[in-house]
Amino acid sequence: MLVVGMILVTPALACGPSAPIDKSDEQKILSVVSKEITLPKEFNIVNNPESGGFLFIYKESSNSFKMIDISKDYEINETWTGTFSLISGGYQTNLVSNKSHTISATYTGNPSSNTGEVTVYDSVKGTVTTHSLDCYQLCMSACSGMSGYGCAEGCPYLCSILIETGIGYVVCVGLCLGACFIDMTYGCDKICNAIC
Repeated sequence: MLVVGMILVTPALACGPSAPIDKSDEQKILSVVSKEITLPKEFNIVNNPESGGFLFIYKESSNSFKMIDISKDYEINETWTGTFSLISGGYQTNLVSNKSHTISATYTGNPSSNTGEVTVYDSVKGTVTTHSLDCYQLCMSACSGMSGYGCAEGCPYLCSILIETGIGYVVCVGLCLGACFIDMTYGCDKICNAIC
């Protein structure tokens, strides 16, 4: 279960559990990021399976986080600011990029009965899509072996497994981080309901 250990406070150079970041990659990423921002004390660098690059993730405040999308050539593609809030019957994560790309993902449902849906608005595509709990069992089986991983480590790993569900990697990570940061006592059941 992804329980109390799900916090962003992990060692500064820790990476996702699926594939550790090579030290050479890590130094190049830190060099690129440090030219744009003052490096936060706590962050995670994970592989981005959609682009072949990386995500540099850190919690910015009590209800926001940043994801810096870095290409495999160590260039910043896009910087996402994520905010999350509780809403009636669920929660909402809003992702806004420095390239005027907005993604709003709303989870509503009943985690205790494994029912719910995610509605995603994508400003670039001009689409609104709804995803049901099709990926729930896959998520639960992947999540159950992740005890002790923090939000910024566990969410990217979990979403790399769920990439074929159609939600989209960045949206999935944003939803997972939102759920995780809202209530760090979330177990796999609640996390998987939120993502799926």
